[in-house]
Amino acid sequence: MTQPPVEPIERLISEALSARSDVRAPEGFAERVDTRLLYAQLLERQRRSIRQAWAAGIGGVITLAGVTGLFVGAVNVPAWAMENVPGVLGRIDAATVHLSQAATPILLMAAGGLAAAAAWGAFRLRTLRTRRARG
Repeated sequence: MTQPPVEPIERLISEALSARSDVRAPEGFAERVDTRLLYAQLLERQRRSIRQAWAAGIGGVITLAGVTGLFVGAVNVPAWAMENVPGVLGRIDAATVHLSQAATPILLMAAGGLAAAAAWGAFRLRTLRTRRARG
């Protein structure tokens, strides 16, 4: 009578345990090992999909910046704006003055946004660690 093919991990466990007859695996040991291997496989799949999403996002931003640069270079937007938008230089001057006066509020808003992002990240890390500790 032939035996069905054995999974490699089960074969390794059987070989390790058969070398010493006085040692027995706890009941349900193989199922727990299989479950942990499944979780490891799912975790690696999730990490791979996150890496792919980041790569696609960064590639998209680089492509968008390149296309925008080509458009600005081909159209010569500053010269076009000076010819076709009345008072554009005055608007640019007004925007420059406004932004120079608003530097402090902009920096404060950016610092607040970074602080909020850091707090959210710390909260998520803490919840993930507590979930991992429980499960």
